[in-house]
Amino acid sequence: LGPGREPHAQVAILQPRSSEVWDGRHIPHGSRVVGAASTNLNAETLDYMAEVFDEYLALEMSDTPAGFVSEDGLAGGALKGYKVLYITEPDIPVAGQRAIAQWVKQGGTLVMTPGAAQGDRYDEPVKILTALSGSPGHSRSYLANVLALKPSAAIGKVPVVGGPPQPASIGKPVASFDDKVPAVQQDDVGKGRVFYYSYFPGLSFAHLALNTRLGLRHDAAADALRKLVLKPVRAAGVAPPVQV
Repeated sequence: LGPGREPHAQVAILQPRSSEVWDGRHIPHGSRVVGAASTNLNAETLDYMAEVFDEYLALEMSDTPAGFVSEDGLAGGALKGYKVLYITEPDIPVAGQRAIAQWVKQGGTLVMTPGAAQGDRYDEPVKILTALSGSPGHSRSYLANVLALKPSAAIGKVPVVGGPPQPASIGKPVASFDDKVPAVQQDDVGKGRVFYYSYFPGLSFAHLALNTRLGLRHDAAADALRKLVLKPVRAAGVAPPVQV
C-alpha cells in the first residue's frame, strides 16, 4: 500500500456556486435553510442541488468514482483527465461555459439536466452550452421533500420525476418515455458528445431507491434508473476501476 496512489476519477460533477446567489427567488417565504448550509440534500433544497447529490449516489453505487470541479477551475484546465462531466447548475460563468464547450469538442462527454447552464453568473440568459444540446428553458424549483414528489412520466413503466418533460430540439433519442417522447438525447459535437435528460435522472433514482424503510432499494426498477444515470459514462468508455 505504501507506493500506491488513488487513480484519478474519469467522471466529474460541477459543484454549483453562482446559482446559489439567485436561489432566493425560487425559495418560498418561511422555508428552512437550504443550499450550501443544508445537511439533507433530498429535503429543503432546490432541484438542481438535490440532483447533484443523487447523481453522485448513483455513480458511487455503480463502482464509478466521481470527482468535483469548481467553477473557478473550468477555464484553468480543471477538466483535464476527465472523460465525463455532469452539470445541473442553472448559472455558470461565461468563461467556464466556453471552457466546457471546448472540452466537449476535443472529446469530452457532457451531461445536462433540465435548466443546466441556461444563465451566466448574473442569472442572465446564455446559450453557449444549451445550444450544443438544444435544451429548453427550465425554472428551478424548491423541493420540500424529494421522496414526496409525484412522478411526471414513466420509462418502461418505471416512474420518473422532474417535469413536465420537455425534450431537446436537437440530438437523437437514446431513451424514451412510455409515450414515445424522448427522455435522453445525444448530440455529437466535434470529437465529443452531449447528453440531455428531459427529466432529473438522479432525483428519479433516489425517489425510487430511497423510498423504503429497509434502506436502499435493490430491484429491477431501481437498477434500470441507476443505469440510465450511467448511460453517458458507458458511452464514454469509462469502466469501474474495481468491481465487487
